[in-house]
Amino acid sequence: MKRPFHHGDLRNALIIEAKKLIERKGVEAFALREAAREVGVSANAAYHHFKDKEALLSAVASSGFEELATQRERARAKAPPDAWSQLSAGARVYVQFAEVRPRLFDLMFGPLGVGSETQPRSRKAYEQLSNALDNLVASGMVTPQRRAGAESALWPLIHGLAVLRRVGALREPFEVSWERMHRFTANALGIDLDEGT
Repeated sequence: MKRPFHHGDLRNALIIEAKKLIERKGVEAFALREAAREVGVSANAAYHHFKDKEALLSAVASSGFEELATQRERARAKAPPDAWSQLSAGARVYVQFAEVRPRLFDLMFGPLGVGSETQPRSRKAYEQLSNALDNLVASGMVTPQRRAGAESALWPLIHGLAVLRRVGALREPFEVSWERMHRFTANALGIDLDEGT
């Protein structure tokens, strides 16, 4: 028996179910009809909320960016309050997200995610990084000269590590990869991680 949905619930239920199906089967094998069936409604009911499969996938990508942003905010809330620890916590979650949610990560950074002009949420990760860098300057840890344009170099570095680990190109333990990038980034920004130790 199909479950009744109140107005607004079905759209979110389809996005949640689509995420699960994508992680299990991949984007290529995903079908809107299957998501509708798993939720317990007809395909026609699903088409009232999404005109086609691509529209649902775009919504899933957007939801993925929201999920990533939330995880980064939670990680920063648990990290020490200094600006460097805050930036590091957010970057670490970004890299780990690609390993934990690989197929969702691929969708988010594909043509229906950052490649789509209808994805304003895809800018959130970039904005979070930019704000973290501004905080480093405000705290006196990084000079304005070192800060200038740093996100344009740092985001590709973080994203590159995430992708390489996601596809298995780096077979070393996560902590080894992370520590190497962590220290490289600190050095590039003029932060001495060993100061006071």
